[in-house]
Amino acid sequence: MKIGEGFMKICKGFMKIGEGFMKIGEGFMKIGEGFMKICKGFMKIGEGFMKICKGFMKIGEGFMKIGEGFMKIGEGFMKIGKGFIKISKGFMKIRKGFMKIGKGFMKIGKGFMKIGEAFRIS
Repeated sequence: MKIGEGFMKICKGFMKIGEGFMKIGEGFMKIGEGFMKICKGFMKIGEGFMKICKGFMKIGEGFMKIGEGFMKIGEGFMKIGKGFIKISKGFMKIRKGFMKIGKGFMKIGKGFMKIGEAFRIS
């Protein structure tokens, strides 16, 4: 009987030790649940930042399209400018032509002046 009671006391002691370990385990479980909640919070924050980043990406794409539009406008103005340069070169050629015609008339005029002087002398 005493041996049995001794074993019973030993068993109760082990049971109490087991209950203590169970309580420690429950404590760790609560700590783990707390960390899980923290992780979920960080995940939500991360998702929020991802949405913000996607928004900025869309804004950036919009600005890129605007920039491309301005580039096309600039290319158009460059073409217009090249056209005006060609027109001005054309006018320069016309001017040179008129200058040559003018020089020709001046030579004719000088010739007539020489004829006039010859008539005045005689």
